[in-house]
Amino acid sequence: MLRILTIAIWLLLDVETASFAADLPSRDTKDWKLHRIDLGKQIVIFKVPQGESADWPRFDIPSRLTLDSPNLFDEAGEGPKLLARSWDYRANRFSIVYGTLHAYLVLWRSESELKSTDALRRAEEMSSDMIRATDIRRGGRGGPRDIKRYEVVTIGGKEGLLVRHSTTTPHYAVAVDANHYLTISISVQSNVSSPSWRVDAQGAVQEILRSIRIEPNPVMANSPAQK
Repeated sequence: MLRILTIAIWLLLDVETASFAADLPSRDTKDWKLHRIDLGKQIVIFKVPQGESADWPRFDIPSRLTLDSPNLFDEAGEGPKLLARSWDYRANRFSIVYGTLHAYLVLWRSESELKSTDALRRAEEMSSDMIRATDIRRGGRGGPRDIKRYEVVTIGGKEGLLVRHSTTTPHYAVAVDANHYLTISISVQSNVSSPSWRVDAQGAVQEILRSIRIEPNPVMANSPAQK
């Protein structure tokens, strides 16, 4: 009887593992959810996998933000997150985590007009310097000095920057409008050497990046004030 029960449990775990693995983020986006965030004159669009890791704080993706709201941006220009979700890779919900996919989209304000990728780079550097100075003013050490390398790329259907860091993972930056830009950080934290989970996760990274679009808001474009 015990042997039969043991076999039944193993069979259930095999079914659970197969079903659970099939739902992990990969290049297959048929069950992903499309999000559209209204920023007034512009809309940010992206697709991400359903659900999120229970081991990370729950994040509700906004549907609309008013960019001139008081206190929306701090003194360094950092504003609200449009996306902050993580997805764990594991054989089933009872096993250890093999790796985690993290995705963050953060909105920033620039004091100067973002006319070019050079202006975008200067805005990024100014925000970084301000964050470091604020930390030192509050008694911190400002963190290690980060050396950045910039590469012009296309992201969100627009010309932007790939920013490579000496102290952390790379991120992308792209202008949303004349005075706001978006930073995009999507990375994979792997805890094991097995490549199978990493292949799926890297595929999901590429699909999230590919889905990002920044487009004019048709409602604003057709409003009397814009004509």
